[in-house]
Amino acid sequence: MNSRNSTFITVVLSFILCFSVAIASAQTQPAKSAFKNIISRKGDNLMDGDKIFRFMGLAAPNIQQNESQIRTDRTNRFPDEYEIRDLL
Repeated sequence: MNSRNSTFITVVLSFILCFSVAIASAQTQPAKSAFKNIISRKGDNLMDGDKIFRFMGLAAPNIQQNESQIRTDRTNRFPDEYEIRDLL
């Protein structure tokens, strides 16, 4: 391949790349948000606009384990009712 052909191919490929990027960026539109308000804090409450935001969450992935108690024979026990209620 001579120098003239490689230059032509480089120019054509550069044009195709620039044209593709221009078309892709022109067709994208900003996504519409599904949320109307940002959750904020007012005193002791979380607010969703003018309404109190209520939710329930549970961050206890190890509720079925008692990680702080390992017996000398390397067995483990399930947490008792008090430990589960304390965690919840």
